[in-house]
Amino acid sequence: MKKIKTLLFMILISLPPAILMAQQVKIRGIVMDAFSFKRLARVSIDAGKLKKLQTDSSGLFELNLNSAEKLTLRFSRVGFKTQEYKFEPGQETELQILLEPFSNQLDQVVVAASRNPTQIAREVSSLNIVQPYLISNTNAVDLSDVLNRVPGVTVIDGQPAIRGGVGYSYNTGNRVAVLLDDMPIMGADIGDVRWNFLPIETAEQIEVIKGSSSVLYGSAALNGTVNVQTGWPTDKPQTKITLYQGINSNPRRKETIWWDAFSSPFTTGGFFSHKQKWNKFDLVVSGATYANRSHLMGADNYRARSYVKTRYRLSKNLSFGLNGNILFEKGGRYFLWNNADSGALKPFGNYIVEDFYRIFSFDPHVDYTRGKHKHAFRSRMYQIHRFVDEQKFPGVNDAIANLYALDYNYKTYLLPDLFFTAGTYATTLWAKGNVYRGTFAGFSAAAYAQAEYRYKRWTALAGSRYEQMGLESHKETTGLLKRFGLNFEAAKNTFLRINYSEGYRFPTIGEKYVEDRVSSINIFPNPGLISESGFTAEIGVKQGIKIGNFSLLADFAI
Repeated sequence: MKKIKTLLFMILISLPPAILMAQQVKIRGIVMDAFSFKRLARVSIDAGKLKKLQTDSSGLFELNLNSAEKLTLRFSRVGFKTQEYKFEPGQETELQILLEPFSNQLDQVVVAASRNPTQIAREVSSLNIVQPYLISNTNAVDLSDVLNRVPGVTVIDGQPAIRGGVGYSYNTGNRVAVLLDDMPIMGADIGDVRWNFLPIETAEQIEVIKGSSSVLYGSAALNGTVNVQTGWPTDKPQTKITLYQGINSNPRRKETIWWDAFSSPFTTGGFFSHKQKWNKFDLVVSGATYANRSHLMGADNYRARSYVKTRYRLSKNLSFGLNGNILFEKGGRYFLWNNADSGALKPFGNYIVEDFYRIFSFDPHVDYTRGKHKHAFRSRMYQIHRFVDEQKFPGVNDAIANLYALDYNYKTYLLPDLFFTAGTYATTLWAKGNVYRGTFAGFSAAAYAQAEYRYKRWTALAGSRYEQMGLESHKETTGLLKRFGLNFEAAKNTFLRINYSEGYRFPTIGEKYVEDRVSSINIFPNPGLISESGFTAEIGVKQGIKIGNFSLLADFAI
């Protein structure tokens, strides 16, 4: 009997170490795109009741499991087919998971509409995605060329309009917000968009939101938003070079030709981009050159731009980097033609404005993820410097517009099906002009929050924003801006949606204080100008059709 008790005691004291050893088994792995072998971040891994987690920014994951139990791991990410892996005791613990992307257009993933990767079919707003192949296949030289090929979007003299929702106002503020990697990039003094400044050669995709989106992106998003998402390198280095050349034929009306036979108008230029990673360091370098001898007398344009994007992955949870972009541009322009006959392509009174610009931005960024919680810090210093020819315009100073922006964004799952986004956005600006008198300073500060609930065939979204803005001694608040929407999958590849979103726009320095003379036109200041506001209300249906390798996405909205 004593021997039996001793044996039982020995068995009992040996059990805990065995259990601990079983619980200490680690499964490590990497998740990649099955076609491009690009590492996939934010892939959800469901290990049943034991644990749920996501891959880090490098597509890596690590999971502690009990080696004595059988287990099924489910890997899923929006835009990819879910894959299951059955783990059994004694199997290899170093895994490589390849996820196959969907080919249907309904499964394309967008970020800007809700600041969270979402299938385009399940969004509550109307939007379009522009893929990089459209940029290269149409020989677009800047973002405005790309947008003019998007249904319902028009860019006239640099002013974008979506669905004809706003009027036209030359060079005095936009009602469509333009973003570069989720942060607005608009001029500090006149709120303009420098289309040539945006590095479209590195774009992974361009997202166009149709309708007010000020709840997420603030002033100027009154009529919609355009977000240029640049990409990161994959495991394989990638280099692209594009060159282009164009020559203008002579117009039918011979009397309008002002150039000789050996100096016809032409366009030439090129793009290049290189993406590569070294261990924990990611690098993207790109550039562009452009030369245009215009058919409009004196309106020639020359520019060169360079863009650098970096990221260092200190650990699976923490990464940081610095992005930089710089553009030099020289060009001419005029406002009035000379006449409708032989002077149709010549300036009135030979009045030509020559511009020389240096534009640059610096964007430090930090991302930190812990479990279900993700923190993203973004900042931007953006300067537009217009140099003045002192010989032609003695006593006239250069024009400088500086914008400093800080964006903090927090994302988490409050419940398995409830995704929550919140953040703050603040800017300060300082500008000295030569078409408005003196220097001006301003600021904005905003807080926003949004909740998105996804359950089976339903998606519901609600969000709000509160912002205060100021320019010199004048201050305004937006009140509580609201946004809500609903999406329902009524049948296979058929999605119904309804949404309401409020927007606003704070007037720019140029709109309020510009005072100039262009040829025989006088421009007067309007210091009493106040903010404008509005809303978008929409009902729509999205239908996907796939026949063999052919896919079609039809969208109808009121």
